[in-house]
Amino acid sequence: MNSYLCICGSPREKGNSDILAESVIEGAKSRGMKGSKYYAHKMNVKPCIGCLACDKTGKCGQDDWKMIEDLFQGADAIIFSTAIYGRLMTGPLKCLIDRLRPFMKIEITPQGPVFHSRFKDAKYFALVTTNSSPDEKEAKPAHDCMIEFFEKVNNGRPNVVGVLNGCGLKSHGQVAMQEPELSGLAERMNLPPNAVETMVKRNQVYLKEAFDLGVRLADACQKANPVSHG
Repeated sequence: MNSYLCICGSPREKGNSDILAESVIEGAKSRGMKGSKYYAHKMNVKPCIGCLACDKTGKCGQDDWKMIEDLFQGADAIIFSTAIYGRLMTGPLKCLIDRLRPFMKIEITPQGPVFHSRFKDAKYFALVTTNSSPDEKEAKPAHDCMIEFFEKVNNGRPNVVGVLNGCGLKSHGQVAMQEPELSGLAERMNLPPNAVETMVKRNQVYLKEAFDLGVRLADACQKANPVSHG
């Protein structure tokens, strides 16, 4: 059975990125996947100090690194979710991603660096981001950064099944709000009454897209790995 690992980057639990990550998980579970979910801010992960000892050893530090290594090596699919802070991922998630450097061995050649993955098996990735801005481009720097990382850590294969970008979500947990809650929110934000219908439809679209992303993630893993180690 294929397995997923979900890492939630936002320290605001039950917020929009967390809720959409849960929908991705539900979609993956509907295809038989099992796995676990962790919050980056709750993990004992200290900042990378750039010592590069991991390039030789493939290991890193004395905090939660061993647990992190086991979690990432054991998963067929990785789900990252994050709110967008300053057009990038959250601080806790960036700190964790920096500490994933041991999964890459970098060979310096005259033509430039060559990246060798230490993952035992190729991984598949899904990315969920949310932000208050209605402009989808606000999340592009975060998307570009994370997709480039996925490619380097996966022997040049990004294997990104999908990216969901929830825009215009200004309130905590807004994406799960029903019409009565959204009406109150619209009133507090001085939005016109017809904005509520748009917000309701947008929530439905985002939640369905997240569920469908989980389904596609599970299907990609199953196609690549019919008999999983997980």
